[in-house]
Amino acid sequence: MKNLLTATLLLFFSATVFGSAKDDAMTAYFLMEESPFDRDVFSRSMKLINSAYQADQNEPWVYIASSLSTMQRGYKIGSWFHSKSFKPGTIDKAHEFALKAVEHGADKSQAHAHLARVMIIKQQYREAWNSLNTAYQRDNNNFYAWFYKGIIGYYMKDYDRALSHFDKAQTLTTKRYHQKLVTRQKQRVARGQGNKLLEEQLYIKNINDYPDNAYMYGNYAHYLLKNNRPSESVTYYKKAISIKPYRQALKMLIVAEEKAAAR
Repeated sequence: MKNLLTATLLLFFSATVFGSAKDDAMTAYFLMEESPFDRDVFSRSMKLINSAYQADQNEPWVYIASSLSTMQRGYKIGSWFHSKSFKPGTIDKAHEFALKAVEHGADKSQAHAHLARVMIIKQQYREAWNSLNTAYQRDNNNFYAWFYKGIIGYYMKDYDRALSHFDKAQTLTTKRYHQKLVTRQKQRVARGQGNKLLEEQLYIKNINDYPDNAYMYGNYAHYLLKNNRPSESVTYYKKAISIKPYRQALKMLIVAEEKAAAR
């Protein structure tokens, strides 16, 4: 396994060095997390991870970022916290990198938090919870320690506890996009509760918080279409396309217009 991990790393990394290992790897991680579907961002992030690995192969953030990049390479469609959303072997490889991060950074809160993320995908909820407790012990202001506990609460159908953890995470955000991550997960909780009023309010909140983000309008349009409100859906798909004409919005606008015309 060690030889396989080394070979995988060598595929990822070459000889260009940009900045400090920690700074490059952290930058890559947050760029990928904020824009998981942007190929240019992914390419830039891989160069940064490459740089970080060359600068310091013992830096835990190198392996945290490598784990995330592995997940993004292998992602297909669906929830980022479900194994069926990834190509076979993706999560096992991401898990290897996450374990490597803890090996090199047992004192680093984020190493344990990211390991928990991978364990959640593998439905190892008890182990994930324990890792998050360790992450909290290392840094009780770590956004992810609370955010991922909220994810576990959702999958355990303990919706009140999930919302409580998400509320706490929301007070500890360090990146602007963290608010968007929390709101999306609260939407899932609202859906699980059958609370359509709260779910719709959260879609609108994301639009208000990110008025220049096409996907926020597209997501709300999709919600409206699923809830038999095609005319309203058309309006929001068009708004999304006016900002960024991404393929899914263009495709679904046609569907929404056909359904609106048939009413």
